[in-house]
Amino acid sequence: SIYISGFGLTENAFSVYFGINALFLMAGSMVCARYGLKIGTFKLITTGIIGGITGGTLMVLKIIDGPAGFLIPMTVLSFTFGLSRPPSHNLALEQVKEDAGTASSVMVFTYFISGAFSMYFISLNWADKVVYLGILAASCGSLSFFLWLFLKSKISFQPPESAG
Repeated sequence: SIYISGFGLTENAFSVYFGINALFLMAGSMVCARYGLKIGTFKLITTGIIGGITGGTLMVLKIIDGPAGFLIPMTVLSFTFGLSRPPSHNLALEQVKEDAGTASSVMVFTYFISGAFSMYFISLNWADKVVYLGILAASCGSLSFFLWLFLKSKISFQPPESAG
């Protein structure tokens, strides 16, 4: 863990930082569930991508030193990930006319393979893992943003009807 090996936190302190990050992930998901129809799928996904770029950039800039300087960008990443993941998965599955189960399996497979490669790269002996992780997040977010700009006009989407 970057908190333990990089910042020298105890396991107890790490659990607090980890818990805060988890709360932001849940908060993003709850905001999505509560306001998703009002905000809209495209805005939620765009916000999630911009959050990835923002969180990564904040890590690279290191505006605040120490574990709090890592926690703040991570909470931005986690919140916007929780906000945008449900509608992005839903939107991707709406593009499949048949065999949504296979499409869902491919999405999860891709998610886990990407995570495995990311874990490998972050485990390498980088001089500053926080900066490297920030570069990775901002780069992937930027790539996603340009792909999103290109693809969103080509997506078939039927917005759900509001329940109230």
